[in-house]
Amino acid sequence: MDNRRLEGRFLCADLVQLDWLTDNGLRAIAPGNPGPGEAGEQRNEGQWREAAGSDYGVVRSEQALLEDISPLGGCVQLEEPVPVGSIVMLTVGATPFYGHVCYCTFRDDTYFIGLRFSNDTPWSTRVVVPQHLVSLRQLGLAAEAHEQEFAALSRDSGE
Repeated sequence: MDNRRLEGRFLCADLVQLDWLTDNGLRAIAPGNPGPGEAGEQRNEGQWREAAGSDYGVVRSEQALLEDISPLGGCVQLEEPVPVGSIVMLTVGATPFYGHVCYCTFRDDTYFIGLRFSNDTPWSTRVVVPQHLVSLRQLGLAAEAHEQEFAALSRDSGE
């Protein structure tokens, strides 16, 4: 696994709200096809409201399980797919994050939906703390320390 991906990534298990614009027969929003506003990852609240109030699509809203989160995005579990490139608003507690879907994978009878947050709405623990938050970096460091401790005990008991 690429350790750079773990930097700043946190596991969590929190019920959140995911709102997204269905394409309603219109083109999907994806790189090279950004739809209203700037490039896909540059959406903010005003652009979300503009797109949601236009003929661009219909707003869908579902409760989702937030699996992991980082300053750049997150992953949610949902019982239905959301098209890659869809404009989204993820609400954790009362705090909204805007962005787009960067992947949607079906696994273990559910959909895992990757979200890329807008540069205007990066996540941090200073903004909102999801429930059951665990740092992957800290878990890795703790596992490494336990490995070293076990190896030292094994060496000592073998003498």
